Amino acid sequence: RYLYKLKDLHISYENYTEGAYTLLLHAQLLKWSDEANAAPMQGLLSPSLHTQRQLKEALYNQIIDYFDQGKMWEEAIHICKELAEQYESEVFDYEMLSDILQREAKFYEKILKVLRPSPDYFAVGYYGQGFPTFLRNKVFIYRGKEYERREDFEMRLLSPFPNAEKLKSTSPPGQDITGSLGQYIQCFTVQPVEEAKVRFKDRSIPEQITNFYKANHVQKFSYSRPFKKGPKDPDNEFANMWIERTTFVTAYPLPGILRWFVVTSTTTTIISPLENAIETMMKTNEKIMSEINRHQNDPSLPVNPLSMLLNGIVDPAVMGGFAKYETAFFRESYLQEHPEDEGNIEKLKDLIAWQTPLLAEGIRIHGRKVTEDLRPFHERMEQCFVQLRAKVESQYGVREMVCFEDRRSGRPRSMAWGPDWDRLSHAGDSTEATLTPKPVPRTSESEDRRNERKENRSSTFFGYRRQDVRQSISELPEPKDEKRRLSRNMSESSLGSSDGKQPPPSRDPTGAQPATAGLSLSPTGFGGRVKSASKAPPLPRKISPTVYETFLEQSDA
Repeated sequence: RYLYKLKDLHISYENYTEGAYTLLLHAQLLKWSDEANAAPMQGLLSPSLHTQRQLKEALYNQIIDYFDQGKMWEEAIHICKELAEQYESEVFDYEMLSDILQREAKFYEKILKVLRPSPDYFAVGYYGQGFPTFLRNKVFIYRGKEYERREDFEMRLLSPFPNAEKLKSTSPPGQDITGSLGQYIQCFTVQPVEEAKVRFKDRSIPEQITNFYKANHVQKFSYSRPFKKGPKDPDNEFANMWIERTTFVTAYPLPGILRWFVVTSTTTTIISPLENAIETMMKTNEKIMSEINRHQNDPSLPVNPLSMLLNGIVDPAVMGGFAKYETAFFRESYLQEHPEDEGNIEKLKDLIAWQTPLLAEGIRIHGRKVTEDLRPFHERMEQCFVQLRAKVESQYGVREMVCFEDRRSGRPRSMAWGPDWDRLSHAGDSTEATLTPKPVPRTSESEDRRNERKENRSSTFFGYRRQDVRQSISELPEPKDEKRRLSRNMSESSLGSSDGKQPPPSRDPTGAQPATAGLSLSPTGFGGRVKSASKAPPLPRKISPTVYETFLEQSDA
C-alpha cells in the first residue's frame, strides 16, 4: 500500500523514473508462476489479475511505460528481455513476443537518435538544530530534473524552509553553525563518479551509449575545490593550483525509488598541481576524441563547437596552450625540488604528445566542413598547428593514431581513447611485435560450415598503422583493398599450413600490420575488436590454382 502511495506521489510530480523503480520493488517479490495472487495490484485491471504471473506481467508493462517516459530506455530493455524470455520459453505466446521485441527495438533506436540530456546532481547539507532529526546536520545527494539550473533547484529546495539561511561557502561548516538553533542550507553541484566498465574498455562506442552510464547507476559523487598554496606566480596560475577533492558515497545508487539519498561516508583527497595538469590534459584529449567521433558519425553536426575547441588549444593567444605546464613543471629546478614527480612528468609529456594526432584529425574534419566565411579562420588555425606540431614532435616524440572501422553497420572510422598509465612511456611497443601465422587445424565438414557461418556473422574492425604521422587519415587504404589483403593473407596461411610449412609474416607496403584478435595497438588504449588474420576460413586441404583464384575473387566481391 505504501509503495503505491509513493508511486502515485512520484507520478504526480512527473518523476517517472522513480515511479518505475518503486513499482519494481513489488514486481520483484512476485514469481513467474500460476500461484494465487495474495497482494493484488491497485487499479482498474486488478480484478482480472488472479495469478502472480498475470500481476507481474501487468506490473512490468506499466514499469516499461514509466521508464520510457523517464527516458531510461536501458532499464526498459532489461524488463523487455525478461518478458520476451517468458513469452518465448514458458507460455509460448509468439504474438506477445513479437510485440515486446518491437518495443525493445524502438528503445534501442531512441538511445541513438533521441536527445537525452544528462541530469545534474546537487549536494545539500541541512545544518543547525532547527531542522527535524532526519535532516539535522546531514548531507544528501539530489538528482535534478531535466534542464534544471542550480538557481531553480535552490528556490525549490528553500520553499519548505522560508526561515533557512543559505550558506555561500562550500566548505564544511563549523560548530557554531551545526550547534546553533537556526537553519542553514548548503547547496552545490557535484559530479557523478562513473564505475569502470570493463566491457567498454578499448572499444569505440557511441557516446549516446556511454553517456548514460556516466550519470546513472552511480553511488559516488565528487566536488573539487581549488585553492592556492605556496609562493604565488601571477604569470602562471597552474604552478600553485591545488585541488581539494571531496568524494561523497550515498546509501543507495541514483536514480532509485527517491530523488535523493543520504550520504553515508565522505573522504577528502588533495590533488597536486602536476596531478591536476595530468587530469586536465586527459579530459581535453577525451573531449577532442568525442568531438571527432561525433562528427564522423553525424556529418550534419554544426562545426562551431569543434572550431572553439580546436582554436582554444592550437592558438596560444587564446588559452596559452600547454606552455604554462612546461614553464611550471618541466624545468630542471622543479625536478630537483620534487624528484618523486619524475614519473608524473613523463605522463604529462606523453599526453601532450598524444594530443597532436588528435588535433590533426580534428583540423582535417574542420577543414572539410568549414564554410567560405570561416576559411581565413581555419587557415590561421592550420598555421598555428604546424608550428605546434613541429615543437611537440621535436621535444616529446611522434605518436601515431590507429583507426577502426565497423563493417557490420557501415559506420565511418572511429577512434577509442582509453588511457593506460602503466604503458604511457612505451609508445609504439605493442605495434612493433612480429606476428607469425599459426597453422590451422583440420576440422570436420560440419565444423567448417559452422565456422563459415560464424565468420559471416561476426563484426570486424580493421586496424591501420600510419607510416607517416603527417599523412591524413583520409589517405589510409580503402576498405576494399584492405579486405583483399586480409583475405589473401588468410588464404596463404591456410595453404602454407597444408604443407606443414609456415609462410613468413607479410607486411603491407602501406605499413599496416596483420590484424590479430586482442592486439592492443596503442599504449594509451587506441584499439578495438580486431578480426583474427591468423584464423583462416575453412578451405580444402589441397586446392588447385583455379579454385584458389576463384576464392579470392569471391572474397573481394
